Amino acid sequence: MRAAALLAAALFAGTAAAAQPPAPAGQLYPILAEAARTGWTADRRRDAAELTLALGDVDAALAHYEAALLLDPHDEITARRTAELAVQNSRWDHAADALRRLIALLPDDPWANLHLGLLLAPAAPHDSLAFLRRAAQTGMAPPAELIETIEQFADARTGLPLAVGAVMTDAALYGYAERAFELAVALDPDTAQALASVALVRAIQGKDGAPWLDQALSLGSESAQLYVAAGLYYRAVGQDFISLEMFLNALSRDPLNPEINAEVSTTYGLLGDTATADFWAQQAQLLARGMRAPDAPPLEP
Repeated sequence: MRAAALLAAALFAGTAAAAQPPAPAGQLYPILAEAARTGWTADRRRDAAELTLALGDVDAALAHYEAALLLDPHDEITARRTAELAVQNSRWDHAADALRRLIALLPDDPWANLHLGLLLAPAAPHDSLAFLRRAAQTGMAPPAELIETIEQFADARTGLPLAVGAVMTDAALYGYAERAFELAVALDPDTAQALASVALVRAIQGKDGAPWLDQALSLGSESAQLYVAAGLYYRAVGQDFISLEMFLNALSRDPLNPEINAEVSTTYGLLGDTATADFWAQQAQLLARGMRAPDAPPLEP
């Protein structure tokens, strides 16, 4: 009786396993085989895109989606899916084409206009403003400071990518900020602030930013803001003692800056030194009001 029950259970388990759909790789193989035999259709390309994406291959998925759109260029759903996938995974070359394709199909789409405007902001300010304003008119407004910054630097010869990247960082648009700072580095490889900014936004996103920061610090810049970026970088990666060292370096270069004093306070607080943190918090408040405490402690970590 017990043996019969075990046999029945085994048969049931086997039947249940057989009823499960095959894994993505198993589903993809017959599509590829049939395409090799009779050619690709838009549906096959779309199915292949979804399955390769399930397997974790974003670039192959984008290639299949883009091929599907060549076969069916008026497919709004696939056009949107392609643009979303490219934007979400920071595939910026694909994203620019995908967003333009989506806007060609849906000119007033707020999401597409917003993201194409963000993408163009550090390099093509006038085009960027047109898309961002259209996005705002259709219900998806960009950060107001971004519009102001692009307008301010639109006709300037330098400074646009770095300024745009800073605003995007403040707005938590970290992928776009990274791209803007990378453009600033490409335009001037000796810009320590841009290098440190790339490092910082990469760290915030969980990426490795150390090579950029090391290069920035190796340039020997005396900029307080470089050391602020370095302090924020080391805080983001959990190295609070090195973070404090960087903020104190910044403070030694710009001791009357209330924001730097506040960062020093925050870092002492993270290290558990509440008394010193309170002092620097008070110092920051006084400086913000144009005053300064007379008994500042020495700038040592």
